[in-house]
Amino acid sequence: MTIDDAFRRAAAHLDWTALAKSGDSTYFLDPALRLMGWNEAYLAFALANGADDLPERFPLGSDVAAAITGPLRRYYRRGFAGILAHGRPLHRQYECSSASELRLLHMSAYPIRGGAGLVVAHHVIHRAPHAGPSRSLRQHHADGHGFVVQCANCRKIRDHRSDNKWDRVPDVLAGPPRNVSHGLCPICLDHYYPDLEPES
Repeated sequence: MTIDDAFRRAAAHLDWTALAKSGDSTYFLDPALRLMGWNEAYLAFALANGADDLPERFPLGSDVAAAITGPLRRYYRRGFAGILAHGRPLHRQYECSSASELRLLHMSAYPIRGGAGLVVAHHVIHRAPHAGPSRSLRQHHADGHGFVVQCANCRKIRDHRSDNKWDRVPDVLAGPPRNVSHGLCPICLDHYYPDLEPES
């Protein structure tokens, strides 16, 4: 487990041994919503999903918002700030599929007693092989500027020939191109984030 020393002291009452051994991908935030640590399951999940450089891209002290893409950045910053302000946990279910399987996860974010920050844990609640067709990455998956838009939730790719068509493109999940931006497909927006406020 990787933990900032000062943060560990500020949250000394936590059961650090249990958190280290947990199979849930878990990270820790200070009151400024900076990344203060993570357990091995967090690194294992990142590695299994092609983010083996995660600790280098987002080292201790990084703003958590830098690691959250698209319209969910402001949504989670606001949600995490609300936990700190009101002391109530935040629970969300979301999809985070891989190239080969559909995965549903449950996120629980809890305030740490004494205002030290947050514990954010992600647990896989369902996994199954993908059903339905998949596509190869094609020219119509890029917008007029050459960007491929991926749903930040289900990870499908927008087909720019239609406003509401999004395709499962395993190639992008296995090895994302550099020109990926993020949004939310209409299904994920309606199902998982009905309370998401429009960006201004």
